[in-house]
Amino acid sequence: MSFDYDYVVIGGGSGGIASARRAASYGAKVALIEGHRLGGTCVNVGCVPKKMMHIAALLGESLEYAQHFGWDVKYGGFDWKFFKEKRDTDIVRLNGIYEKNLRNSNITIIEGWAKFVDSHTIDVNGQKISGKYVLIASGGKPNSLNIPGIEHTINSDGFFALEECPKKAIVVGAGYIAIELAGILNALGSEVTLVARGDKLLKNFDREIIEHLENYLQQEGIKILFSSNVNKVEKTETSLDVTISNNGNEELQQADCVLLAVGRNPNVEPLQLENTQVKQGKRKEIIAGEDDTTADPAIYAIGDVVGKLELTPVAIKCGRLLADRLFAQKSKLMNYSAVPTAIFSPLEIGTCGISEEEAVEKYGQDNIKVYRARFTPMVHTITKKQAKMVMKMIVEKEGEKVLGMHLIGPDSAEIIQGFGIAVRLGLSKADLDDVVALHPSAAEEFVTMT
Repeated sequence: MSFDYDYVVIGGGSGGIASARRAASYGAKVALIEGHRLGGTCVNVGCVPKKMMHIAALLGESLEYAQHFGWDVKYGGFDWKFFKEKRDTDIVRLNGIYEKNLRNSNITIIEGWAKFVDSHTIDVNGQKISGKYVLIASGGKPNSLNIPGIEHTINSDGFFALEECPKKAIVVGAGYIAIELAGILNALGSEVTLVARGDKLLKNFDREIIEHLENYLQQEGIKILFSSNVNKVEKTETSLDVTISNNGNEELQQADCVLLAVGRNPNVEPLQLENTQVKQGKRKEIIAGEDDTTADPAIYAIGDVVGKLELTPVAIKCGRLLADRLFAQKSKLMNYSAVPTAIFSPLEIGTCGISEEEAVEKYGQDNIKVYRARFTPMVHTITKKQAKMVMKMIVEKEGEKVLGMHLIGPDSAEIIQGFGIAVRLGLSKADLDDVVALHPSAAEEFVTMT
């Protein structure tokens, strides 16, 4: 049976593009389908513009700190519109780079939304194409809430469309997106209330680190309402009236912006998967094996659409490894263990490996050991700001193999990338102790813990 393409990739996000380009490098004839801007969530309404906003927030803090170091700084406030134009211009530049790279790889770009006709055939705006193999890398989309007045709210996508900084913002959610955006808004001038349905933030992360974050967010002026829900949003002439249930009691708050960050679901509805053999889970995620195969022999799936570990670098690595297996007869599979992760909260978090709670559950309290360091970063020995850094290492007691490394404080994302190697390779604390410390730095604490 002949096909129009060797490989049809649905989704022009980071994972889909990486897989398409790797396949094309092996000589495969590849088509990539995308109905929106190239780069997917990460480039357009996710990690890239979010990190830019985080940097803007940190620079504002740096201006406040500068006077403690002898600088004569005039603090004039943040020009949201000016920065948005600069940020959006850079995103368009990245869109263009992705397009150029795809065309240079001789990949056919098809603009539109894909619908399966059968396992090998896809309809895009009435045009039918066929592929020997099909990859679904259509990503995810923000969840919503079924409440009156939902039309007056925005989600994380809408955050990047804001033309000005809201004076008062209510952010709904307890995951990393909610925390990051609440922190950015607060730093850039909003009065922020964070509404969390449960009794803690970031429930899957190391508890000690997150409790430190919760305290710091509140210290910075973010009001956190635990065990709470937004029940209704009403638009008035001057603001939004938001009804919030807090531990069973209802209260009314006014806000200029209500931002929902209540999770994400796989973006699969337009695909018409009923015309294939693909199976889905409770959240409509595509069920895929460790080799990215679905229940349909012709169709593969990677990234947020399978919901295993929703991180851009994971999707990229999965996509490239899949292309290696399909078109270069390689056999390596994605290793989902010990993937370094960062949260760009006001105090950054870096984490790799399992938390203390997970270690206790897996190995038992008596079979693990936890090393900790808690100190004031050098910048704040001058500013006198109460912003402690916390670093911890969880090891298996016998042999002291490193199971997890976690930290919160300045530059945590940069620090954890390197130490992620130690966790992935199963190094011991003795291996780390054998490394000479780089002084003065925060990172040195991981090789000097006692």
